[in-house]
Amino acid sequence: QWYQRRVRATSEDLINVAIEQKRFHTAMEMALNAKDLDLVLETCRQVPVEDMFRDPPSQLILLSIFAHLQADLHVDLELKSSYLIEAIQAVDMTDQTVRHHKGQLMQTLIENIDTSQPRVPRDMYNLYLKNLRWSASMLMNA
Repeated sequence: QWYQRRVRATSEDLINVAIEQKRFHTAMEMALNAKDLDLVLETCRQVPVEDMFRDPPSQLILLSIFAHLQADLHVDLELKSSYLIEAIQAVDMTDQTVRHHKGQLMQTLIENIDTSQPRVPRDMYNLYLKNLRWSASMLMNA
């Protein structure tokens, strides 16, 4: 446990340095590679979605964002949905890796949307999820 806490602290430090240097894609890649959803969410909180997607990240980072942020949609729904919708819009459909994985990732995302339970006011929850579900459906069928 001590080692895991130390690795997380080191990862957080490196991510914070990358964010301070405005190397947002590097920060996100480090968070995603740590395989720690809390670290990914903290990175998302520190980097406004418009800064992350001003110059879209690599397709592998986008796919990893889908895989990580679709978990527990009821937690930080607004943050997750804004990142996921921007990631969907940034996908390059000519990329072979994207074409190979998009169907399964979007199907899983849609299933998670359909089974998630609200922890925010129902009307806001529905708005976020409807927008996210629509975007995922469009990508899945593209």
